[in-house]
Amino acid sequence: MQCKECGYPLPAGSAFCPNCGRSTSYNTGTEAASTPVPPPPPSLAPTQLASGASYPPVPPTQVASDRQPPLAPTQVAPTQMASGASYPPVAPPPPTPGMGQSGPGWPAAPMTPPVPPLAPQPVYVPAPQQRSSCSVATILVLVVLLIIVCGGLLLGGGIWYVQTQHANATMTAIVDDANATATSAEDNATATADAGTATAQLTPTPYPPYNESKPPSGVDFSGLAQQIVPTAQMASQLNSQYEPTELQSVFPPGQKMYIAYHWVNVGYSGYVYTIWYFNGQEVTHYRSSYISTAYSYYNGYVSYSIFQDGQGAVEVYWCSKSDCSDRLLAWVRPFTISG
Repeated sequence: MQCKECGYPLPAGSAFCPNCGRSTSYNTGTEAASTPVPPPPPSLAPTQLASGASYPPVPPTQVASDRQPPLAPTQVAPTQMASGASYPPVAPPPPTPGMGQSGPGWPAAPMTPPVPPLAPQPVYVPAPQQRSSCSVATILVLVVLLIIVCGGLLLGGGIWYVQTQHANATMTAIVDDANATATSAEDNATATADAGTATAQLTPTPYPPYNESKPPSGVDFSGLAQQIVPTAQMASQLNSQYEPTELQSVFPPGQKMYIAYHWVNVGYSGYVYTIWYFNGQEVTHYRSSYISTAYSYYNGYVSYSIFQDGQGAVEVYWCSKSDCSDRLLAWVRPFTISG
């Protein structure tokens, strides 16, 4: 027999459907008539209050709101059954199919299909990257360029150093500004007063054939130039102030000769210009750095070397233009080369 509600097969003698829980007496016709029905409970008389008794008034029910606390539940006395009355027993709920039950009328438990084993997944290993030959070539080119630049700087610095040393050995030395400090008015007056007697004190004897009073160029002497440059002496040694420490007019071949001069500030700024003659020919000339009237005095020198025997002389000029086109002759200093 099957349940008329859900169609589930009913076991023999079952009072309820094990699937939906409906009563079999409702679903079956003949068995419902033969099944005894418990009598209805006897009707009970309504409970009456004793004379003079009363229940306390029940407070009205209040609706809870957001602003009022919740009300306590109303206490109601439980209903008591009449003496001797009973209700029919309630059958326990049928077990749920599929919960470990087996036998006739029970469906077979579903079987979980086996899980197939996972296939091994291939592991990706990146191939090692090879260094680009282009980057290696770029690094080599940069290294070569760096070596070339460094070599050029070293070579250029060496050439500059050699040229500077050579120029210092043959050209006019620039007077150290730190030594060109101001002197007192008394020193300036002394230097000016000694200008008239400087000729007799400058060059030692014996004099070479060149004459101090007869310039090789044939130019006349200038008194103004002798006031501006009061002294000029031939020497073989100088001190740190560019003053001669050993006067000399005869030199061996190749020895460095100095013409040391002294400038005083009488209101003229400009340059000291020298022309060198040897064996009747002009061999070279030099111009000093610019001498400003900001100095009170200035010591300078010119050095030169000759490597053969002969006679020479140096003409010392004063000029205010950079090309010395306005030069004025101050002194002539003869010398001899003999070895």
